[in-house]
Amino acid sequence: MNYYVQGPDEVLLYEFAWSNTLPAGATIAVSTWEAPAPLVVTDKSIVVDSTQARITGCVVGNRYTVTNTVTLSNGEVYEQSAFIWCEVK
Repeated sequence: MNYYVQGPDEVLLYEFAWSNTLPAGATIAVSTWEAPAPLVVTDKSIVVDSTQARITGCVVGNRYTVTNTVTLSNGEVYEQSAFIWCEVK
């Protein structure tokens, strides 16, 4: 699991790479993001074999787990998570 540090006023782009997970011939059909309040997830996208989203709204001193779930064109479902630690930079 990846670990990131984000400032309370930052809007950062996060990306999950799925190239090592995708079976031959499968593509990412659907991508969903889960993040606890007060985090805000925007600009969600699928870029070939990766997924991206912008995240903002953290509170200093808190650690958050953000999860990206993808459904592939063959129906398989996978998820990856990352920790975001919020601190003044």
